[in-house]
Amino acid sequence: MKLKKKCKNPECQTEIQNYKSSKRLYCDDVCKNRSAYLKRTIEEGHLLEKDKAIRKNYRILKKLIDFNLGPLSEQTLLSHGFDFDAYHGAVVKIDDNGNKVQINRIYDIYFQNKDNKIIIIKN
Repeated sequence: MKLKKKCKNPECQTEIQNYKSSKRLYCDDVCKNRSAYLKRTIEEGHLLEKDKAIRKNYRILKKLIDFNLGPLSEQTLLSHGFDFDAYHGAVVKIDDNGNKVQINRIYDIYFQNKDNKIIIIKN
């Protein structure tokens, strides 16, 4: 007689009826993947939220670049839901006048904040 086993997925917990190995922990692959996802969201939730915000910022910039609006105001970006804390990083460069400038990056879009206007450098 086989031991009664319950699925280790916290959302499922159904009894596993026919299992070939005593090592089986989940009733199916869906439960196994869902359990791993839930564990990841608990352990790495802050990273997943930042990645989500970066992807949203990227979509906003891509949409506004397609409109060819030129320099964008911070208010315009804020009205579209842009999060100024979510980008990949900043690089300090020296401009044509010899001044140090900070260029921010989201994937393949580089932008600079100059006089409260966001200027797209390269995309």
